[in-house]
Amino acid sequence: MAEQPCVGSCNWHWRKAREAFDLALAGYDPLDPAQSRPVPPDLYPVYGDPWCGRCKTQIRRELAEIDDLASILGAMADGHRGRRPGTRLSRSRQSAAPSPSPTGDLLEELRHDIHGWETATRGTDPLARRGFLATETTTSISWLVTHFDDAILHPDFAVDFGREILRWRRTLKQLTSAGVGVQHKPVRCPRCDEYAVFWTEGDDHAECRGKGGTCGRLIGMDELDGLAVVQDAAHTKAVGGAPTRPAA
Repeated sequence: MAEQPCVGSCNWHWRKAREAFDLALAGYDPLDPAQSRPVPPDLYPVYGDPWCGRCKTQIRRELAEIDDLASILGAMADGHRGRRPGTRLSRSRQSAAPSPSPTGDLLEELRHDIHGWETATRGTDPLARRGFLATETTTSISWLVTHFDDAILHPDFAVDFGREILRWRRTLKQLTSAGVGVQHKPVRCPRCDEYAVFWTEGDDHAECRGKGGTCGRLIGMDELDGLAVVQDAAHTKAVGGAPTRPAA
């Protein structure tokens, strides 16, 4: 697969800058003396095939973590309690009667998706069920971790595979609240420009507590990663490689 701008969050700011430039260029009228031709953004993408090395490492790590998180979620439910806050059924089940085990439904959906990626990567369906639900999911994840390069470099589904692994890990992490804690993120808030961004583990966003706690800017995880990449590059260029940001 040819090198291209990585589809991961490392290029979030580059993509936004390109979108803004393309929009400005579409509205530019060269015959209007009051307008100046838009200047292309002074940003360069991180290249991948289709994922860069950093994103591949993250996806592989999170693929391995899915099995542990699924096991934790299964242990937290007895199959007969009400729906856990934040749990959503798959789209195929939303119109049906309420399930007595939403957690079981979610884990079955996970099994189905992971099994599907193993089948796609193998090129054939491993038809035999290999034990109970958790065992089959564990086996499929272990196989995918071992053959990770075959999936993450596949010309037909590498992008979808990576995105779905990241989505599943984020969902399970949020539902299990595994390792819940609040982390200070060493990035400047794009609204108030203060190093006051905090992330609560399990959330799909961070929040700025700058301006005496009044800023409140919400930052999605992709945007957070993009801010870190851009700000790291800017600081490195400004001080010749010496770190200036506060430690995480």
